[in-house]
Amino acid sequence: MLALWNGEIDDVTVADTIYARDFVGNGRPVGVDAVKSLLLSSRRAFPNQHYDVHDEIVAGDHVVLRLVWTGRHDGDWLSPVGPLPATERSFTVGGVEIFELGDGKIRAAWAYYDMLSLLKQLGFSLHPS
Repeated sequence: MLALWNGEIDDVTVADTIYARDFVGNGRPVGVDAVKSLLLSSRRAFPNQHYDVHDEIVAGDHVVLRLVWTGRHDGDWLSPVGPLPATERSFTVGGVEIFELGDGKIRAAWAYYDMLSLLKQLGFSLHPS
């Protein structure tokens, strides 16, 4: 799965073999097509992004990863706070992802990253000027 997000696998349709068709992201049913769309968007905004696993916990049908996400913001990004133009700035942020597995695929995932730190590193402020 991380090989896909790290760009080691170019073909985003591989997501169909990793994620359930009715995949749920952060509590919302979004489907595997939303994962592929997010992959393409993320690759445009952060073409050299990389996720490194620092801890992994497996409990039944759940996997928890503590990750460090690095990259450079070289393309426009549809961020959680709206569209942000490329800054050409590098970043390093920590995060945690929780995966629920079933039938050999990822059925659901919850992702928590330090978005405030990311936005600051990219030079954006959440305070009005």
